[in-house]
Amino acid sequence: MSLRVSAQEIREALTPIHPLDDEVAGRLAVWTETLDTWSRAQRLVGWRTADQLLHKGLCDVWTGRATVGDLAFGSVVDIGSGSGLPGLLLATAWPDVPFHLVEARRKRAAFMREAARAMGLAQVRVHHGRSDVIRIRT
Repeated sequence: MSLRVSAQEIREALTPIHPLDDEVAGRLAVWTETLDTWSRAQRLVGWRTADQLLHKGLCDVWTGRATVGDLAFGSVVDIGSGSGLPGLLLATAWPDVPFHLVEARRKRAAFMREAARAMGLAQVRVHHGRSDVIRIRT
């Protein structure tokens, strides 16, 4: 089963929660494509279908984005990022804010690096290691 969700499907599902433009929808679609590819070798999320990923994973993250609104951030740290939920997805909403994703598992950190690169999120830094020993300088 595929976890790929098109940019159009993402836009239709997430816009009622909080508006997003084509660029953000496209980046989120790239994340689902990368997730689908990597999930063939390593299970990164519990959802098994694109519909579940969209309506439970992405909608949940986007509800959080809507709740936060347009607050200004100096930087954001996501500890235990795993598959990039929510940090990697929220980074699409704030492309000028540095995001630091901390993950102890090497393969998941590698996935997030690849996903951030594929999504064009230059402001995302993935830190591999335990959160109690990682030093993040913002």
